[in-house]
Amino acid sequence: MPDATVTHQGRIPEGRSGKQLILAVWTVADTGNAFYACSDVQL
Repeated sequence: MPDATVTHQGRIPEGRSGKQLILAVWTVADTGNAFYACSDVQL
């Protein structure tokens, strides 16, 4: 079981600006389950 707070780091490709959508997908390694989250961002 993960800690109550978990952080991840990532990089946004160079040249991106303006309104963007970030899609995060977490797959559960030992099952067929996945969790999805979308974030609207302004770069």
